[in-house]
Amino acid sequence: MINFIRPAIIYLIILIILFGFLQKLRSTETPENPGVIMLLYHSLVKDEEVDEKKFKLGYEGAPYLYQRKTSQFKADMEYIKNSGKYEVISLYDLEAMRMGEKELSKNAVIIAFDDGSISQYKFAFPILKEFGFKATFFIVSNKPEKKSDGHMSWDNLREMANYTDSYGEYIFSIESHSHTHLPITEDVGSDFFRDRIYKELSEPARLIEKEIGKQPRFFSIPGVGGYKKEETIEMAKELGYWGIRSRLGEVISINKDLDMYSLSSFAVLNKTKTPVPLERWFYPSVLDKTKVLVSNFLKGSKKMTSIINFIQKNIVPYINII
Repeated sequence: MINFIRPAIIYLIILIILFGFLQKLRSTETPENPGVIMLLYHSLVKDEEVDEKKFKLGYEGAPYLYQRKTSQFKADMEYIKNSGKYEVISLYDLEAMRMGEKELSKNAVIIAFDDGSISQYKFAFPILKEFGFKATFFIVSNKPEKKSDGHMSWDNLREMANYTDSYGEYIFSIESHSHTHLPITEDVGSDFFRDRIYKELSEPARLIEKEIGKQPRFFSIPGVGGYKKEETIEMAKELGYWGIRSRLGEVISINKDLDMYSLSSFAVLNKTKTPVPLERWFYPSVLDKTKVLVSNFLKGSKKMTSIINFIQKNIVPYINII
């Protein structure tokens, strides 16, 4: 037994050192064409109202998974502002860049919010104004009338949409996150699918233009499902949408081939590092890339990915101790 344990311990130490090295190995070269990361937030919560135990455990049950402390959110914004490495742009700026009407000199960040939680008005809105940052709010259009269920009202949304910065520019846009937030998985060929998807796309467009006075141009998919189908994209185009947020975890590259109807975002969750790890997301380490490759290769199997996640979370942080 001892003969087995000793080599195992040596092997484990070597593994720890190797993973620590891979975690630190990161490209820092400036890309020929700067990229864009869309940060996707959901709800904010006051620090004193946080269940610290569930936060520390990275608890994945709703609503904890999607919460971000107000102190964390402000730290994220301070990092973006003070690092000098990033420009904050809007989705409208992104479209202008795709069209060649604007240029990007360095990596950029799009700040976005899903669901329309009242916490976005109470906490994010004041902080964003303080920093002068542009932001996009994807709302579920049947929620604003239900003022008691924790969502922003049309009055809240109008106030944000009509706010202008010191240059007189409108910096907050109200966009669509569907009408009911119901993920749809039916076959794209069914009449039910077409009718339901059309309503989920058209009702927010109608209501937001009616209440805010500005037609929404961007759509954020709730959950997963048939929204990614070609027919859905064609419906969105017919209704005047310029783009769809439908994927996670990829940097947006600005070039002539940019697909505005398949935009990616990075979800900022309760367990996401503070401040938000933009440098790591823009320039992933060898270990980060390996995790993605393993995940894609194994697809249905989560065993190897879980092992890598365990090593990264529980072993790599102690590499400096050795």
